[in-house]
Amino acid sequence: MSKSKTYLICNNCNKSFYSGHKNSKFCSKDCYYKSKINKIAVPSRYKGGKYTNTQGYILIKLPEHKNSNSDGYIREHIVVMEKNIGRYLNNEEIIHHKNGNKSDNRIENLLLTTKSEHRKIHSIYKQDIKDKIFEELNIDWNISRVSKLFNITRNSIYRFISQKGSY
Repeated sequence: MSKSKTYLICNNCNKSFYSGHKNSKFCSKDCYYKSKINKIAVPSRYKGGKYTNTQGYILIKLPEHKNSNSDGYIREHIVVMEKNIGRYLNNEEIIHHKNGNKSDNRIENLLLTTKSEHRKIHSIYKQDIKDKIFEELNIDWNISRVSKLFNITRNSIYRFISQKGSY
């Protein structure tokens, strides 16, 4: 003799289903696991799908974006620029933060460049910074003071010095 099936409503998706167990609460294992996930407490540090990564870039939750990562996040400055130009970036385009602050994603601080243009910008910037570092070192050779002034490690300054100016 076979068990009679009972008509039930899934606690997760509200779909109707038949089950041989009258105590069933879910139409599938998928709905069961989804219901468990929905009950997980949101951490107090949750910022609504926005966080700053270790490189200093702000990432926002946008899983529908074609270039979002596997967790559904994308760098905020990319989205800001794409909205401004009305299209997705192509593979040869990079966004440069004019003031060097990776978390300042105001459109006036962003510059759309090619990869080669971006390398040139940073090459010129690095050369300029190294020149300024050597100018400061020529004043008093206080490496700790200069490292704090430029917000770089003392090891970076030692590396510049060891390259004997051929930076």
